[in-house]
Amino acid sequence: MQDSMIILLLTLLAAVHAEAVVLYFFIKTKSFIKNSLKTKAKVVDVEQVKSGKDLRLKLLVVFKDQLNQEVSAKINGTGLKSCNKGDEVEILYLKNDPQEAKINDFSAIYTMFRLVSMMSAFLVVVAIARFLTEK
Repeated sequence: MQDSMIILLLTLLAAVHAEAVVLYFFIKTKSFIKNSLKTKAKVVDVEQVKSGKDLRLKLLVVFKDQLNQEVSAKINGTGLKSCNKGDEVEILYLKNDPQEAKINDFSAIYTMFRLVSMMSAFLVVVAIARFLTEK
């Protein structure tokens, strides 16, 4: 009984920690959106990276920033089904750091938030299940 209570408390602690991480990524994502500008970028290189069964795209794009200076940035192609050199994509980039850019797509912008949220939800379910089975 004592060991299972310790495991339950550790699981709850992990769930609470994961929720804090979820909040961090949510705030970070909202801050990125608030401090970014939208523009079109030209894809100058596409790298296909295999991750398990998935094929992910890494893009090198060029665009003009708010000062009309050409900027190149490496970005994940999350949210894109396909992309080729010469394609035009809509991106968001930070006003004060234009090389920090992302595809202007929900899944691209919220990727880390979504992943950590799923992990956190799993830990909460495990903690609740353990609590209910201990009674």
